[in-house]
Amino acid sequence: MSDQLPTHWGFAFGSAFQALRNLVYSFDFQREAGRAVYVGTTPTFFMDVIDGFLGESPTLVPPANRMELMQLRGILSDQILPSFERGKAAGRSHWLQRGQHYGGQTVEALHGNARRAALGESLVAQGWFVEGFCVAYAAEETQSVQNTAQ
Repeated sequence: MSDQLPTHWGFAFGSAFQALRNLVYSFDFQREAGRAVYVGTTPTFFMDVIDGFLGESPTLVPPANRMELMQLRGILSDQILPSFERGKAAGRSHWLQRGQHYGGQTVEALHGNARRAALGESLVAQGWFVEGFCVAYAAEETQSVQNTAQ
C-alpha cells in the first residue's frame, strides 16, 4: 500500500490547511460577516479542527503539516483566543454603556464601535476581537428581549 494520498484527498487536505491559515492569520471580519451582526465561529472551533487533524495518522497528515498545524494552534490559543475573550468582555461593557436598549444601534454602527475598540489588538487578532465583541453584544441584546418577554 502506498503512503501517498489519492490526489483528491491531497487536494482536500491542502485546501483545508489553506483555509485554516487564512482564518488564523488574516480573519477578515467584514468580509466574513457581511451585513450580519457576527460570523458565528470561534477560535475554539478551529482549535478543535486542528486537534482532529493532529489526531489522524501520519499517512493522512504528514510531519510538515503537523508542525504547521501546531504553530497555528499555538497562535489560536496564545493570541487569538485571548483577544476574542477581550472582545466579548468589551462587547458586554459596550452593551451596558449604551443603556441596554434593544436595537439601539445599527449593525454598521456596532461593527464600527467594535473595530475602534479592537485597535489595540495585534493585526492577527483584530478581526477575532471584533467577532467576540459583536457576539457578546448580540447575546446581551437577545437576553434583554427574552427578559422583557417574561
